[in-house]
Amino acid sequence: MAQAKTTLLPLMVGMTPWGVQQQKDALCLQAALTRGARAGVCLAHRHENANPFGLYQLKSVSDSWGCGLPVLNLPKPLFRKKIKVLARVKAIEGRKQIKLDHDAKYGRGSAAMCNRSLLSWHFEPREHESEVKLWHRMVVNSVHREAVLRAKFGLLPFIKATVFKWGSQLAKFSEAGAARLMACGCGHAFGASGALLDLPQDVTHVLEECKFSEGWRLSVFEEIRTCVLEHAGRLRIPVWDSWSVAKRMEFLFTAHLEGTFGRECESRMKSILAKHLAYLFLNLGNWYGGNVPVRQLEVNQECLRAGQVVDRACFVEVV
Repeated sequence: MAQAKTTLLPLMVGMTPWGVQQQKDALCLQAALTRGARAGVCLAHRHENANPFGLYQLKSVSDSWGCGLPVLNLPKPLFRKKIKVLARVKAIEGRKQIKLDHDAKYGRGSAAMCNRSLLSWHFEPREHESEVKLWHRMVVNSVHREAVLRAKFGLLPFIKATVFKWGSQLAKFSEAGAARLMACGCGHAFGASGALLDLPQDVTHVLEECKFSEGWRLSVFEEIRTCVLEHAGRLRIPVWDSWSVAKRMEFLFTAHLEGTFGRECESRMKSILAKHLAYLFLNLGNWYGGNVPVRQLEVNQECLRAGQVVDRACFVEVV
Protein backbone atom coordinates (compact mmCIF):
# COMPACT_ATOMS: atom_id res chain seq x y z
CA MET A 1 0.00 0.00 0.00
CA ALA A 2 1.33 3.43 -0.92
CA GLN A 3 2.45 5.61 1.94
CA ALA A 4 2.20 9.38 2.35
CA LYS A 5 5.25 11.47 1.59
CA THR A 6 6.07 12.11 5.23
CA THR A 7 8.39 15.05 4.51
CA LEU A 8 5.32 17.05 3.48
CA LEU A 9 3.29 16.30 6.59
CA PRO A 10 4.78 19.20 8.61
CA LEU A 11 3.56 21.59 5.90
CA MET A 12 0.06 20.13 5.93
CA VAL A 13 -0.50 20.06 9.68
CA GLY A 14 1.68 23.05 10.63
CA MET A 15 3.68 21.01 13.10
CA THR A 16 7.30 21.34 14.15
CA PRO A 17 9.51 18.98 12.12
CA TRP A 18 10.58 15.97 14.17
CA GLY A 19 14.27 16.82 13.92
CA VAL A 20 13.63 20.29 15.34
CA GLN A 21 11.52 18.81 18.14
CA GLN A 22 14.37 16.44 19.04
CA GLN A 23 16.83 19.31 19.22
CA LYS A 24 14.41 21.34 21.33
CA ASP A 25 14.06 18.44 23.76
CA ALA A 26 17.84 18.07 23.87
CA LEU A 27 18.19 21.76 24.78
CA CYS A 28 15.59 21.42 27.51
CA LEU A 29 17.58 18.50 28.88
CA GLN A 30 20.81 20.48 28.77
CA ALA A 31 19.17 23.42 30.55
CA ALA A 32 17.87 21.05 33.25
CA LEU A 33 21.33 19.55 33.68
CA THR A 34 22.87 23.01 33.88
CA ARG A 35 20.40 24.21 36.48
CA GLY A 36 20.72 20.95 38.39
CA ALA A 37 24.51 21.13 38.42
CA ARG A 38 24.35 24.69 39.72
CA ALA A 39 22.01 23.60 42.50
CA GLY A 40 23.93 20.39 43.13
CA VAL A 41 20.77 18.29 43.14
CA CYS A 42 20.64 16.78 39.64
CA LEU A 43 21.69 13.13 39.82
CA ALA A 44 21.65 12.75 36.05
CA HIS A 45 24.43 15.31 35.79
CA ARG A 46 26.82 12.84 37.37
CA HIS A 47 26.78 10.87 34.13
CA GLU A 48 28.70 12.85 31.52
CA ASN A 49 27.12 10.90 28.67
CA ALA A 50 23.52 11.26 29.87
CA ASN A 51 21.75 11.89 26.55
CA PRO A 52 18.68 9.77 25.81
CA PHE A 53 18.29 11.38 22.39
CA GLY A 54 21.35 9.64 20.98
CA LEU A 55 21.31 11.46 17.64
CA TYR A 56 22.34 14.81 19.05
CA GLN A 57 25.26 15.87 21.19
CA LEU A 58 23.91 18.45 23.60
CA LYS A 59 26.81 20.87 23.13
CA SER A 60 26.55 20.89 19.33
CA VAL A 61 22.79 21.50 19.50
CA SER A 62 23.15 24.44 21.87
CA ASP A 63 25.85 25.92 19.63
CA SER A 64 23.76 25.58 16.47
CA TRP A 65 20.78 27.23 18.21
CA GLY A 66 22.93 29.98 19.70
CA CYS A 67 22.04 28.94 23.25
CA GLY A 68 25.03 29.56 25.42
CA LEU A 69 25.19 29.46 29.21
CA PRO A 70 23.33 32.80 29.58
CA VAL A 71 20.28 31.24 27.91
CA LEU A 72 20.60 27.85 29.60
CA ASN A 73 20.86 29.53 33.00
CA LEU A 74 17.66 31.51 32.56
CA PRO A 75 14.84 30.78 35.01
CA LYS A 76 12.59 28.04 33.66
CA PRO A 77 9.65 30.31 32.60
CA LEU A 78 11.98 32.67 30.69
CA PHE A 79 13.88 29.75 29.16
CA ARG A 80 10.64 28.19 27.89
CA LYS A 81 9.61 31.45 26.20
CA LYS A 82 13.04 31.82 24.62
CA ILE A 83 13.19 28.23 23.39
CA LYS A 84 9.66 28.48 21.95
CA VAL A 85 10.71 31.43 19.77
CA LEU A 86 13.90 29.67 18.68
CA ALA A 87 11.98 26.48 17.87
CA ARG A 88 9.58 28.44 15.66
CA VAL A 89 12.51 29.95 13.73
CA LYS A 90 14.12 26.53 13.32
CA ALA A 91 10.80 25.03 12.21
CA ILE A 92 10.53 27.65 9.46
CA GLU A 93 14.07 26.87 8.34
CA GLY A 94 13.27 23.16 8.40
CA ARG A 95 10.13 23.61 6.29
CA LYS A 96 12.07 25.64 3.72
CA GLN A 97 14.60 22.81 3.39
CA ILE A 98 11.98 20.17 2.63
CA LYS A 99 12.77 18.60 -0.73
CA LEU A 100 9.90 18.57 -3.17
CA ASP A 101 11.77 16.61 -5.85
CA HIS A 102 10.95 13.09 -6.98
CA ASP A 103 12.16 10.26 -9.17
CA ALA A 104 11.17 11.21 -12.72
CA LYS A 105 10.76 7.54 -13.62
CA TYR A 106 7.50 7.50 -11.68
CA GLY A 107 6.08 10.45 -13.63
CA ARG A 108 5.59 13.90 -12.14
CA GLY A 109 5.71 12.89 -8.49
CA SER A 110 3.21 11.27 -6.16
CA ALA A 111 2.76 14.53 -4.24
CA ALA A 112 2.54 16.73 -7.35
CA MET A 113 -0.86 18.17 -6.45
CA CYS A 114 0.35 18.95 -2.94
CA ASN A 115 3.49 20.67 -4.25
CA ARG A 116 1.53 22.76 -6.75
CA SER A 117 -0.93 23.97 -4.11
CA LEU A 118 1.67 25.07 -1.55
CA LEU A 119 1.47 28.74 -0.59
CA SER A 120 3.97 31.10 1.00
CA TRP A 121 2.30 30.77 4.41
CA HIS A 122 3.21 27.08 4.50
CA PHE A 123 6.78 28.24 5.11
CA GLU A 124 6.10 31.14 7.46
CA PRO A 125 5.35 31.46 11.19
CA ARG A 126 1.61 31.68 11.53
CA GLU A 127 -1.05 31.63 14.18
CA HIS A 128 -3.95 30.75 11.88
CA GLU A 129 -5.22 27.28 11.01
CA SER A 130 -3.10 24.58 9.43
CA GLU A 131 -4.06 23.27 5.99
CA VAL A 132 -5.65 20.15 7.46
CA LYS A 133 -7.88 22.31 9.69
CA LEU A 134 -8.81 24.50 6.73
CA TRP A 135 -9.95 21.44 4.78
CA HIS A 136 -11.81 20.26 7.89
CA ARG A 137 -13.73 23.54 7.89
CA MET A 138 -14.40 23.64 4.13
CA VAL A 139 -15.32 19.96 3.65
CA VAL A 140 -17.67 18.67 6.35
CA ASN A 141 -17.96 15.08 5.12
CA SER A 142 -15.02 13.09 6.53
CA VAL A 143 -14.96 10.62 3.60
CA HIS A 144 -14.79 13.45 1.08
CA ARG A 145 -12.12 15.23 3.12
CA GLU A 146 -10.00 12.09 3.27
CA ALA A 147 -10.29 11.77 -0.52
CA VAL A 148 -8.84 15.28 -0.95
CA LEU A 149 -5.85 14.61 1.30
CA ARG A 150 -5.16 11.22 -0.29
CA ALA A 151 -5.23 12.78 -3.75
CA LYS A 152 -2.89 15.58 -2.69
CA PHE A 153 -0.39 12.98 -1.46
CA GLY A 154 -0.84 10.82 -4.55
CA LEU A 155 -2.31 7.85 -2.69
CA LEU A 156 -4.30 6.59 -5.66
CA PRO A 157 -4.54 2.79 -5.75
CA PHE A 158 -4.19 0.70 -8.93
CA ILE A 159 -2.43 3.33 -11.05
CA LYS A 160 1.07 2.52 -12.33
CA ALA A 161 2.76 5.32 -10.37
CA THR A 162 1.58 3.55 -7.21
CA VAL A 163 1.74 -0.12 -8.20
CA PHE A 164 5.21 0.02 -9.74
CA LYS A 165 6.76 2.42 -7.26
CA TRP A 166 5.96 0.33 -4.23
CA GLY A 167 7.20 -2.78 -6.01
CA SER A 168 10.72 -1.39 -5.49
CA GLN A 169 11.83 -2.53 -8.94
CA LEU A 170 11.40 0.46 -11.26
CA ALA A 171 14.75 1.95 -10.21
CA LYS A 172 16.41 -0.87 -12.19
CA PHE A 173 14.85 0.30 -15.45
CA SER A 174 16.52 2.54 -18.00
CA GLU A 175 14.82 5.86 -18.75
CA ALA A 176 13.35 4.50 -21.99
CA GLY A 177 12.27 1.26 -20.33
CA ALA A 178 10.63 3.11 -17.46
CA ALA A 179 8.80 5.45 -19.85
CA ARG A 180 7.48 2.47 -21.79
CA LEU A 181 6.35 0.69 -18.64
CA MET A 182 4.73 3.81 -17.13
CA ALA A 183 2.79 4.72 -20.29
CA CYS A 184 -0.93 4.91 -19.58
CA GLY A 185 -2.29 3.57 -22.84
CA CYS A 186 -5.41 5.73 -22.74
CA GLY A 187 -4.46 7.31 -26.06
CA HIS A 188 -3.46 10.73 -24.70
CA ALA A 189 0.05 11.31 -26.00
CA PHE A 190 2.49 14.20 -26.31
CA GLY A 191 5.07 14.94 -28.99
CA ALA A 192 8.79 14.77 -28.30
CA SER A 193 11.37 15.10 -31.07
CA GLY A 194 8.77 14.32 -33.70
CA ALA A 195 7.51 11.17 -31.95
CA LEU A 196 4.33 10.60 -30.00
CA LEU A 197 4.82 9.18 -26.51
CA ASP A 198 2.09 8.01 -24.16
CA LEU A 199 1.89 10.11 -21.01
CA PRO A 200 2.92 8.42 -17.75
CA GLN A 201 0.09 7.06 -15.64
CA ASP A 202 0.75 9.26 -12.63
CA VAL A 203 -1.51 11.28 -10.33
CA THR A 204 -1.37 14.39 -12.52
CA HIS A 205 -2.33 12.35 -15.58
CA VAL A 206 -5.28 10.66 -13.87
CA LEU A 207 -6.68 13.92 -12.51
CA GLU A 208 -6.06 16.20 -15.49
CA GLU A 209 -5.33 14.30 -18.73
CA CYS A 210 -6.37 10.65 -18.81
CA LYS A 211 -9.16 9.74 -21.22
CA PHE A 212 -10.38 7.03 -18.84
CA SER A 213 -11.22 9.72 -16.26
CA GLU A 214 -12.41 12.32 -18.77
CA GLY A 215 -16.08 11.78 -17.96
CA TRP A 216 -15.34 12.22 -14.27
CA ARG A 217 -13.54 15.53 -14.93
CA LEU A 218 -16.37 16.85 -17.07
CA SER A 219 -18.91 16.11 -14.35
CA VAL A 220 -16.74 17.89 -11.76
CA PHE A 221 -16.28 21.00 -13.89
CA GLU A 222 -19.94 21.12 -14.95
CA GLU A 223 -21.21 21.01 -11.36
CA ILE A 224 -18.68 23.63 -10.30
CA ARG A 225 -19.69 25.86 -13.22
CA THR A 226 -23.29 25.64 -12.05
CA CYS A 227 -22.14 26.54 -8.54
CA VAL A 228 -20.30 29.61 -9.86
CA LEU A 229 -23.38 30.70 -11.80
CA GLU A 230 -25.66 30.35 -8.76
CA HIS A 231 -23.42 31.78 -6.06
CA ALA A 232 -20.97 34.12 -7.84
CA GLY A 233 -23.10 35.39 -10.70
CA ARG A 234 -22.97 35.25 -14.48
CA LEU A 235 -20.08 37.73 -14.67
CA ARG A 236 -17.72 35.19 -13.04
CA ILE A 237 -18.47 32.42 -15.56
CA PRO A 238 -15.99 33.71 -18.21
CA VAL A 239 -13.21 33.57 -15.60
CA TRP A 240 -13.86 29.90 -14.87
CA ASP A 241 -14.30 29.05 -18.57
CA SER A 242 -10.99 30.69 -19.48
CA TRP A 243 -8.96 28.52 -17.11
CA SER A 244 -7.16 25.42 -18.32
CA VAL A 245 -7.73 22.05 -16.67
CA ALA A 246 -4.40 22.37 -14.83
CA LYS A 247 -5.29 25.86 -13.55
CA ARG A 248 -8.69 24.67 -12.35
CA MET A 249 -7.25 21.69 -10.48
CA GLU A 250 -4.53 23.80 -8.88
CA PHE A 251 -7.15 26.29 -7.69
CA LEU A 252 -9.45 23.60 -6.33
CA PHE A 253 -6.68 21.74 -4.48
CA THR A 254 -5.36 24.89 -2.79
CA ALA A 255 -6.48 25.30 0.83
CA HIS A 256 -7.10 29.01 0.43
CA LEU A 257 -10.13 31.13 -0.37
CA GLU A 258 -8.83 33.73 -2.82
CA GLY A 259 -12.06 35.68 -3.25
CA THR A 260 -12.05 35.39 -7.05
CA PHE A 261 -15.55 33.88 -6.93
CA GLY A 262 -16.40 34.91 -3.38
CA ARG A 263 -15.34 33.04 -0.28
CA GLU A 264 -18.62 31.16 0.18
CA CYS A 265 -18.70 30.09 -3.46
CA GLU A 266 -15.07 28.95 -3.41
CA SER A 267 -15.70 26.89 -0.30
CA ARG A 268 -18.59 25.19 -2.09
CA MET A 269 -16.41 24.61 -5.16
CA LYS A 270 -13.77 22.80 -3.14
CA SER A 271 -16.44 20.77 -1.39
CA ILE A 272 -17.78 19.68 -4.78
CA LEU A 273 -14.28 18.56 -5.81
CA ALA A 274 -13.98 16.56 -2.57
CA LYS A 275 -17.28 14.78 -3.24
CA HIS A 276 -16.25 13.81 -6.75
CA LEU A 277 -12.81 12.66 -5.58
CA ALA A 278 -14.55 10.17 -3.32
CA TYR A 279 -16.37 8.84 -6.40
CA LEU A 280 -13.08 8.76 -8.30
CA PHE A 281 -11.53 6.40 -5.74
CA LEU A 282 -14.47 4.03 -6.25
CA ASN A 283 -13.83 3.90 -10.02
CA LEU A 284 -10.03 3.60 -10.05
CA GLY A 285 -10.22 -0.18 -9.87
CA ASN A 286 -12.48 -0.29 -12.95
CA TRP A 287 -10.15 1.92 -15.00
CA TYR A 288 -6.71 0.85 -13.82
CA GLY A 289 -7.27 -2.46 -12.01
CA GLY A 290 -5.55 -4.31 -14.85
CA ASN A 291 -2.12 -3.02 -13.82
CA VAL A 292 -0.18 -5.93 -12.37
CA PRO A 293 2.60 -5.46 -9.79
CA VAL A 294 6.04 -4.92 -11.23
CA ARG A 295 7.18 -8.16 -9.59
CA GLN A 296 4.95 -10.02 -12.04
CA LEU A 297 6.49 -8.50 -15.14
CA GLU A 298 9.04 -10.14 -17.36
CA VAL A 299 11.28 -7.43 -18.72
CA ASN A 300 13.67 -7.50 -21.63
CA GLN A 301 17.27 -6.88 -20.60
CA GLU A 302 17.30 -3.86 -22.92
CA CYS A 303 14.79 -2.17 -20.60
CA LEU A 304 17.14 -2.33 -17.62
CA ARG A 305 20.08 -0.19 -16.65
CA ALA A 306 23.55 -1.66 -17.05
CA GLY A 307 24.38 -4.22 -14.40
CA GLN A 308 20.79 -4.58 -13.14
CA VAL A 309 19.23 -8.03 -12.96
CA VAL A 310 15.72 -9.18 -12.12
CA ASP A 311 14.60 -12.65 -11.09
CA ARG A 312 12.79 -13.91 -14.18
CA ALA A 313 11.35 -16.86 -12.25
CA CYS A 314 8.97 -14.40 -10.55
CA PHE A 315 7.76 -12.72 -13.74
CA VAL A 316 5.20 -13.26 -16.49
CA GLU A 317 5.35 -11.93 -20.03
CA VAL A 318 3.86 -8.42 -20.09
CA VAL A 319 6.54 -6.03 -21.32
